Amino acid sequence: MKTVASQSKGWENSAGYLKAAGVALLAVLMCTACASTPKTRYYTLHIPLPPSASSPRTHFVLQVERFEAPDVLRDSRIIYYKSPTELNFYQRRRWSVDPGELLTELAMRYFAETGLFQQVYLYPAPMHADYSLQGRVLDLAQMQYEKGDREGLGQGKVGLKLELIQADGNKVVWSARLEDSEPIQNDKIQGVVDALNRAAAHVMQKAYAGISQVVDHEFAQKQVQAH
Repeated sequence: MKTVASQSKGWENSAGYLKAAGVALLAVLMCTACASTPKTRYYTLHIPLPPSASSPRTHFVLQVERFEAPDVLRDSRIIYYKSPTELNFYQRRRWSVDPGELLTELAMRYFAETGLFQQVYLYPAPMHADYSLQGRVLDLAQMQYEKGDREGLGQGKVGLKLELIQADGNKVVWSARLEDSEPIQNDKIQGVVDALNRAAAHVMQKAYAGISQVVDHEFAQKQVQAH
């Protein structure tokens, strides 16, 4: 009986050793896998905003509605086109939010800084809004096949279709399809983002140029009527 007990205890010790070794090996493998998994990096657009106005030019309130986007642009992965009919995604290079939300917030911040409106809010505004800005994202992507700078790295393209809706009568008082492409100046993903930053800035400047004409004219008319 002593011999059997001794053998049983030996097997228990061996099993315990093998179990501990297995756990240690599994931990090593998991750590190795974690170390070899590429890190996902996130990006956003941070275009130069116009100088803040000391006081608003009008008493109007603007609300910016969330921009619509086609299915391919409802994904946070950064897009690149290899040809006009072939696109792909950078799997681990993503926007902080999807392009529709990204450009909506950008437009809201941009128009808030211009001083054209007394207040600018994301929809729904907490007060009566005189105007609503609606939009649809057409492009936010790297165009690898398009001729860029002398390095041939392609271009970053931003496209928006925008409409300004006047609350009084619910009528469209301004609309435009705005696009801009900027050359990519280095072969890193940051070069793509930088080009898209410049393109987005130019699109916002074009939008402001058109919208300010309409809003300034409407405000001038109301001032005349008030007197």
